[in-house]
Amino acid sequence: MLERDIRATGYVREKEEHQRVADLVPSHGYLIERARERLRSRILDALPGAPYAGVLTALAIGDQRAIPPSQWQVFTRTGVNHLMSISGLHVTMISGLAFAVISMLWRRSERLTLWLPARKAAVIAGFMAALTYAMLAGFEVPAQRTVYMLAVVAVAL
Repeated sequence: MLERDIRATGYVREKEEHQRVADLVPSHGYLIERARERLRSRILDALPGAPYAGVLTALAIGDQRAIPPSQWQVFTRTGVNHLMSISGLHVTMISGLAFAVISMLWRRSERLTLWLPARKAAVIAGFMAALTYAMLAGFEVPAQRTVYMLAVVAVAL
């Protein structure tokens, strides 16, 4: 089986009654995939029939299935098809936005600034935003590289 790249086998038994053991599998990966699916459904339900719903889904969670072939053709011909996949630039933009907002808001509170400097709070928020967005986007290799480099920058700051 290993020679034929078969990793697992299973059986289907007709006589036994099938039943779901649990609705939720307690693992991080499953919870993230479940959140991605819920977000995808909410976007598509909020924009029924909208031609840009697939693009928003692709940019929000990295799911390109809702983009019709006609739009892919336009994106390919105009040279912007690479923008529909989550890249390091997207993750860094989200991180930078979170950094700027938290830094601005944190500096307005004397109590928070005395508890933790605004720069450190903003770095933590920026990193957490990048990590969350990368996970929602499927944590593909470009997003992983960006999160790791943002972690290095966060530790350096």
